[in-house]
Amino acid sequence: MFSAAMTNAADLSLQTNATLVGEPIGERPNSYQEPKRLILTNSHPRHDVSVAYYQTLSGLGDPDALHPDMSCPPTWDALSKGIDDELEFVRSSGP
Repeated sequence: MFSAAMTNAADLSLQTNATLVGEPIGERPNSYQEPKRLILTNSHPRHDVSVAYYQTLSGLGDPDALHPDMSCPPTWDALSKGIDDELEFVRSSGP
């Protein structure tokens, strides 16, 4: 799940005028993906191994995360009341 969300957020950030709001996405933008099943010959345990390297944010070194343009981490107070801090932030910043 994180892979697709991170790639979509990076594409929106790089290809449009979108403003990312929230927290850093929980995956490195440049990383291995595309899992393949590997079964060891003698002991037979099964493992998934990522085999394709994707460089979503090329030319920026190896960033630890895709950081939002506007940081808006959730608070316990809002979560306990069922309030989405990020959505409220976007609503209050609109035209």
